[in-house]
Amino acid sequence: MRLLPAIALLACSAAVFAQQPAPGRTSDAPRPGMKWVEAMPEEGRAPVTLVSGGSEKTYWEVAPGGKLAVPVGGPNQRLLVQVRRMFGSRTDAPSEYSFLWSLDGGEAVKAGFKSKPHASAVWKGRPDVIPGTQDALVIDVPMDGRHVVTVAWGEKRERGLAFRFLVEIPRPPEEALKAARENHDDHWWMSVTSRLTFGYDDNIWNFSDDDVHATEERNTNHPNDKYDKVGAVDDGYMSSFLDARILSPLTTLGRFTIGGRMENRLYLVNTRKNRDELGVFLRHSPVERLEYGVSFDWTPDIYYRHIDSVDIPGSTRQHAHYDRYEIGGRLRYRWARGLSTTGRYTWELRDWNSKFNEKDTFRHHWEAGVDWAPAKWLKLEFDLEYVHARSRATGEDPDLSFQEISPRLEAVLKFGRIEVGGGYRFASRTYTTKNERSQDPVHAGRRDRRHEWTAMVKLITGESSYLMLEIMRRKVTTRLPGRDSAADSADFDDNFEHDGSRIEFTWEFKFP
Repeated sequence: MRLLPAIALLACSAAVFAQQPAPGRTSDAPRPGMKWVEAMPEEGRAPVTLVSGGSEKTYWEVAPGGKLAVPVGGPNQRLLVQVRRMFGSRTDAPSEYSFLWSLDGGEAVKAGFKSKPHASAVWKGRPDVIPGTQDALVIDVPMDGRHVVTVAWGEKRERGLAFRFLVEIPRPPEEALKAARENHDDHWWMSVTSRLTFGYDDNIWNFSDDDVHATEERNTNHPNDKYDKVGAVDDGYMSSFLDARILSPLTTLGRFTIGGRMENRLYLVNTRKNRDELGVFLRHSPVERLEYGVSFDWTPDIYYRHIDSVDIPGSTRQHAHYDRYEIGGRLRYRWARGLSTTGRYTWELRDWNSKFNEKDTFRHHWEAGVDWAPAKWLKLEFDLEYVHARSRATGEDPDLSFQEISPRLEAVLKFGRIEVGGGYRFASRTYTTKNERSQDPVHAGRRDRRHEWTAMVKLITGESSYLMLEIMRRKVTTRLPGRDSAADSADFDDNFEHDGSRIEFTWEFKFP
């Protein structure tokens, strides 16, 4: 029975408290799943426009002794009050000020702040006054019915205050998902990206026209003994990609990201060419604009084709494949909204099977790129890559050492949920072997030129998914002094002149 008075007192206190306006809070972040939208005051007043950082916002001026009322309705709403002092010049000293606010004509609550002139913002058409730095107050409003919040500027000052009002409403599902993905500063976060691609390539082996004809002729005449184990020159394939990463909370050291990815490709006819790729990475963003990281990727057993071995000459073709190892670092800096630059370095090892050790190479990749979005409907990408490859061949073995420079340009146009883009890459490769033509006829004095064109159309199906159709065309030409294409048996074992086309249909989904 002794608990009954205490319970009654608690209930009465709660009822009284519910009738009082909740104290204002200065945190202006919306609650999860909510967003701020502008609210209009009841009383008609001429707005003032703030210009800052290239954007404009509408405020409402209240002169000394004046007041302003704002209607707020709906369940569990909050009102965000943004306020700025009016100063006479940018050299005015910082000063304290306060205003009063009340809910439904109830008891007035005092809110105090300290402000100083803003470094660059201006009032549009009002050169006589300078905006102060922004202060903010969040007012909790009772859940029932419609309410009115009134702000009053009672201090005797030479200049008034400028108010901006925003109410909290639920986000649409897509916006809520995007906000949840972006606002994870105070907790661990996991993100998963999956991608499924169906494609067709009309020359998966990079054969020349003569090689294509010879292969198809051999496969037709000897269907049970396909030359070089080539089931078909063209083939369809399916690729799957999965990227999973864990992001740390935002700390004084910034944010860390650790993740892994896996990708595989399965061919319809030439199943020996199937491959898997695995990778892990670690990234650190000490400040919002800067990110750097390291990565390791491994692709085992990449099948090239059956070719002649230097160690085992003759008519018996040998199985040729290699493992690829890549260790790299990346640095990315965002200079401004829509403008960022990226630098990368990757060390690569291609380790061939024992019958083709002369093909082993170390490759150093340096790459610099710029991403620029000059408008909401346009995005441009440019990058330049330099590759230096050093062969591990010794003695009279063929030397695959080369230097390559490769610029790329891509442009994407956005029309609502549809994106249309195209790109072009040019690569110039010069083989640097010191061997004579008689010793290494495939590489001595050789220069390759590669052209790649791409065109794509993308449909954004949701905040976390898209469908994309992409068409790619490639062409490689070779200049090799003294080479007789018709008589050189090495043509079939190396990627001389060839061209090909590829078409892909991709679906990507991110969670969350």
